[in-house]
Amino acid sequence: MGCLGGNSAAKTQNKQIEKTYEYDTKVYDFNWATQADIDASLADDDPEKPETLKNNITQIGQAWQKFEHQKEGQDIAKANDQLNKKYQMDTQNQAWKHGLAIQEFQFDKQMEAFNKSEETFGNQLGFNEAAMKLAMERERQVLDEEFTAAAFDHQELVQDLFEATGAAGFDKVSTKLGLKDTEGMLDYQKTGALTKLKQDMSGSRLATAKQQIAMTGKAGSSKFSKDITVQDAMTKEGMTTFDKYALGIDVKDAKSKADFENDLIRREISNAKAKNAFNTTEANIEALKKLGAAQASGAGRSKGKQIQIMLAEVGRQNQYNVESLIRGEKIADARAKENRRTALTSTAKSNVALDKLDLSSLDNLTRTKLQTEEIDRDLNISNQTGDLDLEGIRKGVLNAMENTNLDVKEAGRKLDTARNKAGFSMKKTDWDLTNTGSKFKTNVEIIEKQLENAAKASALNVKDITIAKIGADMRAEAARMLKPTRAPTAPKPIPLPELEWQDPLAPSKPPEPIKGAKADAGGITNALSSAASGISTGAAVAAGLKGAGMVAASANPIGLAIGLGVALFG
Repeated sequence: MGCLGGNSAAKTQNKQIEKTYEYDTKVYDFNWATQADIDASLADDDPEKPETLKNNITQIGQAWQKFEHQKEGQDIAKANDQLNKKYQMDTQNQAWKHGLAIQEFQFDKQMEAFNKSEETFGNQLGFNEAAMKLAMERERQVLDEEFTAAAFDHQELVQDLFEATGAAGFDKVSTKLGLKDTEGMLDYQKTGALTKLKQDMSGSRLATAKQQIAMTGKAGSSKFSKDITVQDAMTKEGMTTFDKYALGIDVKDAKSKADFENDLIRREISNAKAKNAFNTTEANIEALKKLGAAQASGAGRSKGKQIQIMLAEVGRQNQYNVESLIRGEKIADARAKENRRTALTSTAKSNVALDKLDLSSLDNLTRTKLQTEEIDRDLNISNQTGDLDLEGIRKGVLNAMENTNLDVKEAGRKLDTARNKAGFSMKKTDWDLTNTGSKFKTNVEIIEKQLENAAKASALNVKDITIAKIGADMRAEAARMLKPTRAPTAPKPIPLPELEWQDPLAPSKPPEPIKGAKADAGGITNALSSAASGISTGAAVAAGLKGAGMVAASANPIGLAIGLGVALFG
Protein backbone atom coordinates (compact mmCIF):
# COMPACT_ATOMS: atom_id res chain seq x y z
CA MET A 1 0.00 0.00 0.00
CA GLY A 2 2.86 2.31 0.66
CA CYS A 3 4.37 1.70 -2.78
CA LEU A 4 1.05 2.35 -4.44
CA GLY A 5 0.71 5.69 -2.65
CA GLY A 6 4.27 6.61 -3.59
CA ASN A 7 3.79 5.95 -7.31
CA SER A 8 0.60 8.02 -7.35
CA ALA A 9 2.34 10.90 -5.68
CA ALA A 10 5.18 10.68 -8.17
CA LYS A 11 2.81 10.72 -11.07
CA THR A 12 0.95 13.68 -9.63
CA GLN A 13 4.24 15.52 -9.10
CA ASN A 14 5.36 14.79 -12.67
CA LYS A 15 2.08 16.17 -13.99
CA GLN A 16 2.56 19.20 -11.92
CA ILE A 17 6.09 19.62 -13.27
CA GLU A 18 4.80 19.32 -16.83
CA LYS A 19 2.10 21.89 -16.21
CA THR A 20 4.55 24.25 -14.53
CA TYR A 21 6.98 23.88 -17.44
CA GLU A 22 4.17 24.44 -19.92
CA TYR A 23 3.06 27.56 -18.03
CA ASP A 24 6.61 28.92 -17.77
CA THR A 25 7.12 28.30 -21.49
CA LYS A 26 3.98 30.17 -22.39
CA VAL A 27 4.95 33.08 -20.07
CA TYR A 28 8.44 33.08 -21.61
CA ASP A 29 7.01 33.13 -25.15
CA PHE A 30 4.48 35.80 -24.14
CA ASN A 31 7.27 38.08 -22.94
CA TRP A 32 10.28 37.18 -25.25
CA ALA A 33 8.92 35.47 -28.44
CA THR A 34 10.44 36.72 -31.70
CA GLN A 35 9.20 36.49 -35.26
CA ALA A 36 11.36 33.37 -35.74
CA ASP A 37 9.60 31.76 -32.78
CA ILE A 38 6.23 32.60 -34.33
CA ASP A 39 7.32 31.01 -37.65
CA ALA A 40 8.55 27.87 -35.86
CA SER A 41 5.29 27.60 -33.94
CA LEU A 42 3.29 27.78 -37.15
CA ALA A 43 5.49 25.03 -38.70
CA ASP A 44 4.98 22.68 -35.69
CA ASP A 45 2.36 20.30 -37.17
CA ASP A 46 3.47 17.03 -35.62
CA PRO A 47 0.23 14.99 -35.23
CA GLU A 48 1.70 12.74 -32.54
CA LYS A 49 2.66 15.60 -30.34
CA PRO A 50 0.06 16.35 -27.63
CA GLU A 51 -1.80 19.58 -27.94
CA THR A 52 -0.65 20.67 -24.53
CA LEU A 53 3.00 20.39 -25.66
CA LYS A 54 2.49 22.52 -28.78
CA ASN A 55 3.68 26.06 -28.31
CA ASN A 56 1.12 28.11 -30.28
CA ILE A 57 2.77 31.53 -30.61
CA THR A 58 0.77 34.20 -32.47
CA GLN A 59 2.54 37.46 -31.57
CA ILE A 60 5.93 38.72 -30.54
CA GLY A 61 6.72 39.08 -26.83
CA GLN A 62 5.65 41.97 -24.64
CA ALA A 63 9.25 43.10 -24.03
CA TRP A 64 9.88 43.40 -27.80
CA GLN A 65 6.48 45.10 -28.26
CA LYS A 66 7.41 47.66 -25.56
CA PHE A 67 10.82 48.12 -27.24
CA GLU A 68 9.22 48.66 -30.65
CA HIS A 69 6.65 50.98 -29.06
CA GLN A 70 9.45 53.05 -27.47
CA LYS A 71 11.29 53.25 -30.82
CA GLU A 72 8.07 54.30 -32.57
CA GLY A 73 7.37 56.90 -29.82
CA GLN A 74 10.92 58.25 -30.21
CA ASP A 75 10.46 58.50 -34.01
CA ILE A 76 7.15 60.34 -33.46
CA ALA A 77 8.84 62.66 -30.93
CA LYS A 78 11.62 63.39 -33.44
CA ALA A 79 9.10 64.13 -36.16
CA ASN A 80 7.08 66.36 -33.78
CA ASP A 81 10.28 68.14 -32.74
CA GLN A 82 11.10 68.86 -36.41
CA LEU A 83 7.57 70.12 -36.99
CA ASN A 84 7.73 72.29 -33.85
CA LYS A 85 11.15 73.72 -34.85
CA LYS A 86 9.84 74.50 -38.36
CA TYR A 87 6.69 76.12 -36.85
CA GLN A 88 8.75 78.22 -34.44
CA MET A 89 11.18 79.32 -37.19
CA ASP A 90 8.32 80.14 -39.56
CA THR A 91 6.58 82.09 -36.77
CA GLN A 92 9.79 83.99 -35.87
CA ASN A 93 10.46 84.81 -39.52
CA GLN A 94 6.89 85.96 -40.02
CA ALA A 95 7.06 88.11 -36.88
CA TRP A 96 10.44 89.56 -38.05
CA LYS A 97 9.05 90.42 -41.49
CA HIS A 98 5.86 91.82 -39.90
CA GLY A 99 7.99 93.96 -37.56
CA LEU A 100 9.93 95.33 -40.54
CA ALA A 101 6.61 96.14 -42.31
CA ILE A 102 5.24 97.84 -39.17
CA GLN A 103 8.46 99.83 -38.81
CA GLU A 104 8.24 100.97 -42.45
CA PHE A 105 4.54 101.77 -42.05
CA GLN A 106 5.20 103.83 -38.91
CA PHE A 107 8.00 105.74 -40.65
CA ASP A 108 5.70 106.51 -43.61
CA LYS A 109 2.99 107.71 -41.23
CA GLN A 110 5.51 109.88 -39.35
CA MET A 111 6.60 111.43 -42.67
CA GLU A 112 2.94 112.07 -43.54
CA ALA A 113 2.45 113.70 -40.11
CA PHE A 114 5.64 115.75 -40.62
CA ASN A 115 4.51 116.93 -44.04
CA LYS A 116 1.08 117.78 -42.60
CA SER A 117 2.75 119.64 -39.74
CA GLU A 118 4.83 121.67 -42.22
CA GLU A 119 1.70 122.49 -44.20
CA THR A 120 -0.17 123.47 -40.99
CA PHE A 121 2.82 125.59 -39.88
CA GLY A 122 2.80 127.54 -43.15
CA ASN A 123 -0.97 127.97 -43.00
CA GLN A 124 -0.78 129.16 -39.37
CA LEU A 125 1.82 131.82 -40.23
CA GLY A 126 -0.40 133.07 -43.07
CA PHE A 127 -3.42 133.04 -40.75
CA ASN A 128 -1.51 134.99 -38.08
CA GLU A 129 -0.49 137.61 -40.64
CA ALA A 130 -4.06 137.96 -41.91
CA ALA A 131 -5.43 138.12 -38.34
CA MET A 132 -2.99 140.91 -37.46
CA LYS A 133 -4.00 142.91 -40.51
CA LEU A 134 -7.68 142.42 -39.72
CA ALA A 135 -7.18 143.42 -36.06
CA MET A 136 -5.26 146.55 -37.17
CA GLU A 137 -8.02 147.49 -39.59
CA ARG A 138 -10.68 146.89 -36.89
CA GLU A 139 -8.72 149.02 -34.40
CA ARG A 140 -8.50 151.89 -36.90
CA GLN A 141 -12.24 151.53 -37.52
CA VAL A 142 -12.95 151.62 -33.78
CA LEU A 143 -10.87 154.77 -33.39
CA ASP A 144 -12.68 156.39 -36.31
CA GLU A 145 -15.99 155.46 -34.71
CA GLU A 146 -14.88 157.04 -31.46
CA PHE A 147 -14.09 160.35 -33.25
CA THR A 148 -17.39 160.17 -35.16
CA ALA A 149 -19.34 159.44 -31.96
CA ALA A 150 -17.59 162.33 -30.21
CA ALA A 151 -18.59 164.68 -33.03
CA PHE A 152 -22.20 163.52 -32.82
CA ASP A 153 -22.15 163.80 -29.01
CA HIS A 154 -20.83 167.39 -29.28
CA GLN A 155 -23.55 168.23 -31.76
CA GLU A 156 -26.14 166.63 -29.51
CA LEU A 157 -24.91 168.69 -26.55
CA VAL A 158 -25.29 171.87 -28.59
CA GLN A 159 -28.79 170.79 -29.61
CA ASP A 160 -29.70 169.92 -26.01
CA LEU A 161 -28.48 173.34 -24.83
CA PHE A 162 -30.60 175.07 -27.46
CA GLU A 163 -33.62 172.95 -26.58
CA ALA A 164 -33.15 173.45 -22.84
CA THR A 165 -32.99 177.25 -23.30
CA GLY A 166 -36.12 177.27 -25.40
CA ALA A 167 -37.90 174.81 -23.13
CA ALA A 168 -37.18 176.95 -20.07
CA GLY A 169 -39.09 179.85 -21.63
CA PHE A 170 -41.96 177.58 -22.45
CA ASP A 171 -41.91 176.14 -18.93
CA LYS A 172 -42.31 179.58 -17.39
CA VAL A 173 -45.32 180.33 -19.59
CA SER A 174 -46.75 176.87 -18.85
CA THR A 175 -46.30 177.37 -15.10
CA LYS A 176 -48.24 180.61 -15.20
CA LEU A 177 -51.02 179.00 -17.26
CA GLY A 178 -51.10 176.00 -14.86
CA LEU A 179 -51.51 178.35 -11.87
CA LYS A 180 -54.50 179.99 -13.52
CA ASP A 181 -56.01 176.58 -14.29
CA THR A 182 -55.46 175.40 -10.71
CA GLU A 183 -57.17 178.50 -9.31
CA GLY A 184 -60.21 177.90 -11.51
CA MET A 185 -60.37 174.20 -10.62
CA LEU A 186 -60.14 174.83 -6.87
CA ASP A 187 -62.88 177.48 -7.08
CA TYR A 188 -65.02 174.93 -8.90
CA GLN A 189 -64.36 172.30 -6.21
CA LYS A 190 -65.33 174.75 -3.46
CA THR A 191 -68.63 175.59 -5.22
CA GLY A 192 -69.34 171.86 -5.83
CA ALA A 193 -68.74 170.95 -2.17
CA LEU A 194 -71.22 173.58 -0.95
CA THR A 195 -73.81 172.44 -3.50
CA LYS A 196 -73.40 168.81 -2.44
CA LEU A 197 -73.89 169.77 1.21
CA LYS A 198 -77.29 171.32 0.37
CA GLN A 199 -78.28 168.18 -1.55
CA ASP A 200 -77.19 165.88 1.30
CA MET A 201 -79.27 167.87 3.83
CA SER A 202 -82.37 167.58 1.58
CA GLY A 203 -81.76 163.80 1.13
CA SER A 204 -81.36 163.27 4.90
CA ARG A 205 -84.83 164.63 5.61
CA LEU A 206 -86.31 162.22 3.02
CA ALA A 207 -84.33 159.26 4.40
CA THR A 208 -85.48 160.07 7.97
CA ALA A 209 -89.15 160.02 6.90
CA LYS A 210 -88.66 156.65 5.08
CA GLN A 211 -86.98 155.11 8.12
CA GLN A 212 -89.78 156.21 10.45
CA ILE A 213 -92.39 154.72 8.14
CA ALA A 214 -90.41 151.46 7.98
CA MET A 215 -90.23 151.30 11.79
CA THR A 216 -94.01 151.81 12.09
CA GLY A 217 -94.62 149.02 9.51
CA LYS A 218 -92.26 146.68 11.34
CA ALA A 219 -94.11 147.24 14.65
CA GLY A 220 -97.46 146.35 13.02
CA SER A 221 -95.99 143.26 11.34
CA SER A 222 -94.53 142.09 14.66
CA LYS A 223 -97.89 142.43 16.45
CA PHE A 224 -99.62 140.46 13.69
CA SER A 225 -97.00 137.69 13.87
CA LYS A 226 -97.41 137.42 17.65
CA ASP A 227 -101.21 137.15 17.37
CA ILE A 228 -100.93 134.48 14.65
CA THR A 229 -98.37 132.51 16.73
CA VAL A 230 -100.59 132.59 19.86
CA GLN A 231 -103.63 131.54 17.81
CA ASP A 232 -101.71 128.58 16.29
CA ALA A 233 -100.57 127.50 19.78
CA MET A 234 -104.15 127.59 21.13
CA THR A 235 -105.38 125.58 18.14
CA LYS A 236 -102.66 122.92 18.59
CA GLU A 237 -103.39 122.72 22.32
CA GLY A 238 -107.09 122.11 21.57
CA MET A 239 -106.22 119.34 19.07
CA THR A 240 -103.98 117.78 21.73
CA THR A 241 -106.88 117.73 24.21
CA PHE A 242 -109.10 116.00 21.62
CA ASP A 243 -106.34 113.42 20.93
CA LYS A 244 -106.00 112.67 24.67
CA TYR A 245 -109.75 112.15 24.97
CA ALA A 246 -109.73 109.78 21.97
CA LEU A 247 -106.81 107.80 23.47
CA GLY A 248 -108.72 107.42 26.75
CA ILE A 249 -111.71 106.07 24.83
CA ASP A 250 -109.47 103.57 22.95
CA VAL A 251 -107.86 102.35 26.19
CA LYS A 252 -111.26 101.84 27.86
CA ASP A 253 -112.49 100.03 24.76
CA ALA A 254 -109.40 97.73 24.74
CA LYS A 255 -109.84 96.95 28.47
CA SER A 256 -113.56 96.23 28.00
CA LYS A 257 -112.85 93.98 25.01
CA ALA A 258 -110.16 92.07 26.98
CA ASP A 259 -112.47 91.65 29.99
CA PHE A 260 -115.27 90.42 27.71
CA GLU A 261 -112.99 87.91 25.99
CA ASN A 262 -111.59 86.67 29.31
CA ASP A 263 -115.15 86.21 30.66
CA LEU A 264 -116.06 84.34 27.49
CA ILE A 265 -112.97 82.12 27.94
CA ARG A 266 -113.98 81.38 31.56
CA ARG A 267 -117.50 80.45 30.37
CA GLU A 268 -115.99 78.16 27.69
CA ILE A 269 -113.81 76.45 30.33
CA SER A 270 -116.81 75.99 32.64
CA ASN A 271 -118.90 74.53 29.80
CA ALA A 272 -116.02 72.20 28.85
CA LYS A 273 -115.71 71.00 32.44
CA ALA A 274 -119.49 70.38 32.66
CA LYS A 275 -119.48 68.58 29.30
CA ASN A 276 -116.49 66.51 30.35
CA ALA A 277 -118.13 65.56 33.65
CA PHE A 278 -121.31 64.63 31.79
CA ASN A 279 -119.43 62.51 29.25
CA THR A 280 -117.46 60.81 32.04
CA THR A 281 -120.69 59.99 33.90
CA GLU A 282 -122.33 58.68 30.74
CA ALA A 283 -119.27 56.56 29.97
CA ASN A 284 -119.22 55.12 33.49
CA ILE A 285 -122.93 54.32 33.29
CA GLU A 286 -122.48 52.66 29.90
CA ALA A 287 -119.54 50.73 31.25
CA LEU A 288 -121.53 49.51 34.25
CA LYS A 289 -124.29 48.36 31.88
CA LYS A 290 -121.86 46.46 29.74
CA LEU A 291 -120.15 45.08 32.85
CA GLY A 292 -123.47 43.79 34.16
CA ALA A 293 -124.30 42.29 30.78
CA ALA A 294 -120.90 40.62 30.60
CA GLN A 295 -121.25 39.21 34.09
CA ALA A 296 -124.65 37.81 33.32
CA SER A 297 -123.83 36.36 29.87
CA GLY A 298 -120.93 34.03 30.59
CA ALA A 299 -118.40 32.54 32.94
CA GLY A 300 -114.74 31.59 33.08
CA ARG A 301 -111.79 33.19 31.36
CA SER A 302 -113.70 34.68 28.42
CA LYS A 303 -115.97 36.52 30.85
CA GLY A 304 -112.92 37.98 32.69
CA LYS A 305 -111.40 39.10 29.39
CA GLN A 306 -114.59 40.93 28.35
CA ILE A 307 -114.71 42.69 31.72
CA GLN A 308 -111.03 43.74 31.37
CA ILE A 309 -111.66 45.00 27.86
CA MET A 310 -114.64 47.07 28.94
CA LEU A 311 -112.79 48.51 31.96
CA ALA A 312 -109.81 49.39 29.75
CA GLU A 313 -112.09 51.13 27.23
CA VAL A 314 -113.73 53.10 30.05
CA GLY A 315 -110.28 54.09 31.37
CA ARG A 316 -109.12 55.21 27.90
CA GLN A 317 -112.32 57.24 27.42
CA ASN A 318 -111.95 58.90 30.83
CA GLN A 319 -108.25 59.61 30.18
CA TYR A 320 -109.16 61.20 26.85
CA ASN A 321 -111.80 63.35 28.50
CA VAL A 322 -109.37 64.46 31.22
CA GLU A 323 -106.62 65.26 28.67
CA SER A 324 -109.09 67.17 26.49
CA LEU A 325 -110.19 69.18 29.50
CA ILE A 326 -106.56 69.91 30.50
CA ARG A 327 -105.65 70.96 26.94
CA GLY A 328 -108.75 73.17 26.79
CA GLU A 329 -107.84 74.82 30.11
CA LYS A 330 -104.25 75.42 28.90
CA ILE A 331 -105.48 76.91 25.63
CA ALA A 332 -107.95 79.09 27.54
CA ASP A 333 -105.20 80.24 29.94
CA ALA A 334 -102.99 81.10 26.97
CA ARG A 335 -105.80 83.08 25.31
CA ALA A 336 -106.51 84.89 28.57
CA LYS A 337 -102.81 85.72 28.98
CA GLU A 338 -102.69 86.98 25.40
CA ASN A 339 -105.77 89.18 26.06
CA ARG A 340 -104.16 90.57 29.21
CA ARG A 341 -100.90 91.17 27.27
CA THR A 342 -102.81 92.89 24.48
CA ALA A 343 -104.66 95.03 27.04
CA LEU A 344 -101.39 95.93 28.79
CA THR A 345 -99.78 96.71 25.42
CA SER A 346 -102.73 98.93 24.48
CA THR A 347 -102.45 100.69 27.85
CA ALA A 348 -98.67 101.13 27.44
CA LYS A 349 -99.14 102.43 23.89
CA SER A 350 -101.82 104.84 25.08
CA ASN A 351 -99.51 106.03 27.87
CA VAL A 352 -96.71 106.56 25.32
CA ALA A 353 -99.13 108.40 23.04
CA LEU A 354 -100.29 110.55 25.98
CA ASP A 355 -96.66 111.29 26.84
CA LYS A 356 -96.04 112.21 23.20
CA LEU A 357 -99.10 114.49 23.26
CA ASP A 358 -97.91 116.07 26.50
CA LEU A 359 -94.46 116.50 25.00
CA SER A 360 -95.97 117.94 21.82
CA SER A 361 -98.12 120.29 23.88
CA LEU A 362 -95.12 121.37 25.94
CA ASP A 363 -93.04 121.79 22.76
CA ASN A 364 -95.88 123.81 21.18
CA LEU A 365 -96.10 126.11 24.18
CA THR A 366 -92.30 126.46 24.34
CA ARG A 367 -92.07 127.18 20.61
CA THR A 368 -94.89 129.71 20.90
CA LYS A 369 -93.07 131.45 23.72
CA LEU A 370 -89.79 131.41 21.81
CA GLN A 371 -91.43 132.68 18.63
CA THR A 372 -93.13 135.55 20.47
CA GLU A 373 -89.85 136.37 22.20
CA GLU A 374 -88.08 136.22 18.84
CA ILE A 375 -90.71 138.54 17.33
CA ASP A 376 -90.23 140.97 20.22
CA ARG A 377 -86.43 140.67 19.86
CA ASP A 378 -86.64 141.23 16.12
CA LEU A 379 -88.86 144.25 16.67
CA ASN A 380 -86.47 145.60 19.30
CA ILE A 381 -83.51 145.08 16.93
CA SER A 382 -85.46 146.68 14.12
CA ASN A 383 -86.27 149.71 16.33
CA GLN A 384 -82.64 149.94 17.43
CA THR A 385 -81.53 149.60 13.81
CA GLY A 386 -83.98 152.31 12.80
CA ASP A 387 -82.70 154.54 15.57
CA LEU A 388 -79.14 153.83 14.41
CA ASP A 389 -80.13 154.57 10.82
CA LEU A 390 -81.69 157.86 11.92
CA GLU A 391 -78.62 158.63 13.94
CA GLY A 392 -76.54 157.66 10.89
CA ILE A 393 -78.54 160.07 8.72
CA ARG A 394 -77.99 162.84 11.21
CA LYS A 395 -74.35 161.87 11.53
CA GLY A 396 -74.05 161.84 7.73
CA VAL A 397 -75.39 165.39 7.54
CA LEU A 398 -72.93 166.54 10.19
CA ASN A 399 -70.11 164.69 8.43
CA ALA A 400 -71.12 166.28 5.12
CA MET A 401 -71.00 169.69 6.72
CA GLU A 402 -67.61 168.95 8.29
CA ASN A 403 -66.29 167.50 5.01
CA THR A 404 -67.52 170.49 3.07
CA ASN A 405 -65.75 172.78 5.49
CA LEU A 406 -62.60 170.66 5.14
CA ASP A 407 -62.90 170.66 1.34
CA VAL A 408 -63.19 174.47 1.32
CA LYS A 409 -60.15 174.74 3.57
CA GLU A 410 -58.28 172.15 1.43
CA ALA A 411 -59.10 174.14 -1.73
CA GLY A 412 -57.62 177.25 -0.17
CA ARG A 413 -54.54 175.30 0.94
CA LYS A 414 -54.09 173.81 -2.53
CA LEU A 415 -54.39 177.28 -4.07
CA ASP A 416 -51.63 178.59 -1.82
CA THR A 417 -49.54 175.49 -2.58
CA ALA A 418 -50.07 175.91 -6.34
CA ARG A 419 -48.94 179.52 -6.16
CA ASN A 420 -45.86 178.56 -4.16
CA LYS A 421 -45.08 175.69 -6.60
CA ALA A 422 -45.47 178.08 -9.55
CA GLY A 423 -42.96 180.50 -8.03
CA PHE A 424 -40.60 177.61 -7.15
CA SER A 425 -40.94 176.15 -10.64
CA MET A 426 -39.99 179.40 -12.30
CA LYS A 427 -36.98 179.75 -9.99
CA LYS A 428 -36.07 176.11 -10.78
CA THR A 429 -36.31 176.86 -14.51
CA ASP A 430 -33.82 179.67 -14.13
CA TRP A 431 -31.52 177.38 -12.10
CA ASP A 432 -31.85 174.62 -14.70
CA LEU A 433 -30.72 177.08 -17.43
CA THR A 434 -27.62 177.94 -15.42
CA ASN A 435 -26.98 174.24 -14.60
CA THR A 436 -27.49 173.23 -18.25
CA GLY A 437 -24.81 175.72 -19.36
CA SER A 438 -22.39 174.33 -16.78
CA LYS A 439 -23.16 170.74 -17.83
CA PHE A 440 -22.61 171.62 -21.48
CA LYS A 441 -19.13 172.93 -20.73
CA THR A 442 -18.29 169.84 -18.60
CA ASN A 443 -19.60 167.39 -21.25
CA VAL A 444 -17.48 169.09 -23.95
CA GLU A 445 -14.38 168.65 -21.76
CA ILE A 446 -15.36 164.98 -21.15
CA ILE A 447 -15.68 164.32 -24.91
CA GLU A 448 -12.27 165.83 -25.58
CA LYS A 449 -10.70 163.71 -22.79
CA GLN A 450 -12.45 160.55 -24.10
CA LEU A 451 -11.00 161.16 -27.58
CA GLU A 452 -7.53 161.57 -26.12
CA ASN A 453 -7.89 158.30 -24.11
CA ALA A 454 -9.27 156.47 -27.15
CA ALA A 455 -6.21 157.46 -29.20
CA LYS A 456 -3.86 156.21 -26.45
CA ALA A 457 -5.83 152.94 -26.07
CA SER A 458 -5.75 152.41 -29.84
CA ALA A 459 -1.95 152.73 -29.86
CA LEU A 460 -1.72 150.18 -27.02
CA ASN A 461 -4.09 147.82 -28.85
CA VAL A 462 -1.89 147.99 -31.96
CA LYS A 463 1.12 146.99 -29.85
CA ASP A 464 -0.95 144.12 -28.30
CA ILE A 465 -1.96 142.91 -31.77
CA THR A 466 1.68 142.88 -32.92
CA ILE A 467 2.79 140.98 -29.79
CA ALA A 468 -0.09 138.52 -30.17
CA LYS A 469 0.98 137.81 -33.76
CA ILE A 470 4.56 137.15 -32.66
CA GLY A 471 3.30 134.83 -29.90
CA ALA A 472 1.04 132.93 -32.34
CA ASP A 473 4.07 132.47 -34.68
CA MET A 474 6.18 131.18 -31.80
CA ARG A 475 3.40 128.72 -30.76
CA ALA A 476 3.16 127.52 -34.37
CA GLU A 477 6.93 127.00 -34.44
CA ALA A 478 6.76 125.11 -31.13
CA ALA A 479 3.99 122.85 -32.46
CA ARG A 480 6.03 122.13 -35.60
CA MET A 481 7.15 118.46 -35.78
CA LEU A 482 10.75 117.33 -36.12
CA LYS A 483 11.60 115.40 -39.27
CA PRO A 484 11.41 111.67 -38.45
CA THR A 485 14.37 109.24 -38.93
CA ARG A 486 14.32 105.50 -39.63
CA ALA A 487 14.67 103.12 -36.67
CA PRO A 488 17.42 100.42 -36.71
CA THR A 489 16.44 97.22 -38.55
CA ALA A 490 15.64 94.29 -36.24
CA PRO A 491 18.07 91.25 -36.53
CA LYS A 492 16.95 88.06 -38.22
CA PRO A 493 15.72 85.18 -35.98
CA ILE A 494 18.41 82.77 -34.70
CA PRO A 495 17.94 79.12 -35.88
CA LEU A 496 16.81 76.71 -33.16
CA PRO A 497 19.39 74.13 -31.95
CA GLU A 498 19.16 70.46 -32.93
CA LEU A 499 18.22 68.13 -30.06
CA GLU A 500 20.28 65.05 -29.22
CA TRP A 501 18.27 61.83 -28.93
CA GLN A 502 19.13 58.60 -27.13
CA ASP A 503 17.79 55.36 -28.64
CA PRO A 504 15.76 53.10 -26.28
CA LEU A 505 17.68 50.16 -24.75
CA ALA A 506 16.79 46.82 -26.35
CA PRO A 507 15.57 44.15 -23.85
CA SER A 508 18.01 41.33 -22.85
CA LYS A 509 16.77 37.80 -23.37
CA PRO A 510 16.36 35.91 -20.07
CA PRO A 511 17.14 32.16 -19.62
CA GLU A 512 14.63 29.79 -21.14
CA PRO A 513 12.41 27.69 -18.83
CA ILE A 514 13.90 24.38 -17.55
CA LYS A 515 11.61 21.47 -16.86
CA GLY A 516 11.65 20.47 -13.17
CA ALA A 517 13.77 23.35 -12.09
CA LYS A 518 11.32 24.00 -9.29
CA ALA A 519 10.88 20.23 -8.18
CA ASP A 520 11.47 19.31 -4.47
CA ALA A 521 13.79 16.29 -3.74
CA GLY A 522 11.73 15.19 -0.79
CA GLY A 523 8.50 14.89 -2.72
CA ILE A 524 8.33 11.06 -2.66
CA THR A 525 9.07 11.00 1.02
CA ASN A 526 6.39 13.54 1.64
CA ALA A 527 3.97 11.50 -0.45
CA LEU A 528 4.69 8.35 1.55
CA SER A 529 4.31 10.27 4.78
CA SER A 530 1.01 11.65 3.56
CA ALA A 531 -0.15 8.12 2.68
CA ALA A 532 0.75 6.78 6.09
CA SER A 533 -0.90 9.70 7.77
CA GLY A 534 -4.00 9.10 5.65
CA ILE A 535 -4.20 5.52 6.56
CA SER A 536 -3.86 6.38 10.25
CA THR A 537 -6.59 8.91 9.84
CA GLY A 538 -8.82 6.32 8.13
CA ALA A 539 -8.24 3.84 10.96
CA ALA A 540 -9.12 6.51 13.50
CA VAL A 541 -12.28 7.40 11.64
CA ALA A 542 -13.27 3.73 11.38
CA ALA A 543 -12.69 3.29 15.08
CA GLY A 544 -14.84 6.29 15.82
CA LEU A 545 -17.65 5.01 13.65
CA LYS A 546 -17.43 1.63 15.34
CA GLY A 547 -17.62 3.19 18.76
CA ALA A 548 -20.72 5.06 17.69
CA GLY A 549 -22.32 1.78 16.54
CA MET A 550 -22.54 2.94 12.92
CA VAL A 551 -20.29 0.25 11.37
CA ALA A 552 -19.04 -3.22 12.29
CA ALA A 553 -15.65 -4.04 13.63
CA SER A 554 -14.72 -5.64 10.33
CA ALA A 555 -14.92 -2.29 8.51
CA ASN A 556 -11.19 -1.68 8.55
CA PRO A 557 -11.00 -1.46 4.70
CA ILE A 558 -13.05 1.71 4.94
CA GLY A 559 -10.33 3.28 7.02
CA LEU A 560 -7.75 2.19 4.51
CA ALA A 561 -9.72 3.74 1.62
CA ILE A 562 -10.07 6.98 3.50
CA GLY A 563 -6.38 6.96 4.22
CA LEU A 564 -5.49 6.38 0.54
CA GLY A 565 -7.84 9.15 -0.50
CA VAL A 566 -6.28 11.59 1.96
CA ALA A 567 -2.84 10.60 0.74
CA LEU A 568 -3.72 11.01 -2.93
CA PHE A 569 -5.41 14.32 -2.46
CA GLY A 570 -2.61 15.46 -0.25
